[in-house]
Amino acid sequence: MKKYIISMLAMTVLYTGCEKDNFKPDIPKNVYVAGNKWTTNWFNQSDAVVWNNGKSTMLRENGHANSVYVVGDDVYVAGQVAGIATFWKNGKAQNLTDGTGYADANSIFVSGSEVYVAGFEDIANGDFHTETVKLWKNSIEQKIGEVINYGQAKSVFVSGSNVYVVGYVIRDDKYVAVLWKNGEEELLGFGMNFNSVFVSNNDVYIAGEDISQEYGVVSLWKNGKIQHLTSEETYGHGYSVYASGNDVYVAGSERNEGAGSGYRNVAKVWKNGVAQNLTDGTQDAYAYSVYVTGNDVYVAGEQEGVAKLWINGKVYNLNERTKRHSAEAFSVFVKK
Repeated sequence: MKKYIISMLAMTVLYTGCEKDNFKPDIPKNVYVAGNKWTTNWFNQSDAVVWNNGKSTMLRENGHANSVYVVGDDVYVAGQVAGIATFWKNGKAQNLTDGTGYADANSIFVSGSEVYVAGFEDIANGDFHTETVKLWKNSIEQKIGEVINYGQAKSVFVSGSNVYVVGYVIRDDKYVAVLWKNGEEELLGFGMNFNSVFVSNNDVYIAGEDISQEYGVVSLWKNGKIQHLTSEETYGHGYSVYASGNDVYVAGSERNEGAGSGYRNVAKVWKNGVAQNLTDGTQDAYAYSVYVTGNDVYVAGEQEGVAKLWINGKVYNLNERTKRHSAEAFSVFVKK
């Protein structure tokens, strides 16, 4: 795993630190986006940031921000700092691991006073290192599955008294898509990968990929039944799912005109299985997160080093791409 260098300056960065430039797109103030900003100097440094009202605030140097959740005036972000799985509440960091193994927090969900975080930790096993599924509740590790799972927990969602976690494990050298409900493991398919879970009216929706064929097929599962959103001739990813009323949205990407190395990834959002292109395919782009409120659809992603937010298809840039600076947006949340 990549070794990270923590400077004394990084130890003193506070939530109040903002980007040096004055780039501030006109975005509604109730929209929060989590992601990374990259600086290329003698090594590539990524900073964990959260955007609100279009303005970025640094959470920490040498970190990643993967997921954001807002309750009232409290802003929760999950990610990692120097390989330590971390979540922030209003900019104050809480470590979830001790740094003995590389770890990352992929998803965060807040239910009442309970804070759930899903991710993974690299566990040393002799000369081998294995990514191991992790779930934390209020910073305390929870039991998940019956044995040590070689894989990752990618998304967590709480509905009533039930806690849903999805991700993948490796069994017999193959990816296996997994749903954990209240810690109990349910294997839902070899050659499958889960990235996101959403529960509405007792229906469990999962977005991911069917990778059992030559190329990954963007897929949506409803209560375990799979629906392919792309063909086997292209290569795609289903990163995020959101259900609103009778409508189900999936954010992801698909290579245009086939899966050859010369083709570009197109950022897309599918509504009830029908795709809408967010980009034109001239540059690589990805849609990582979708959030719906009322008639408004928010999607966060990235295109060639520019963090993007799409609101009802209209695109907003969250940073300016330069030779030394780039960014990516992984999660969007709209405060109601």
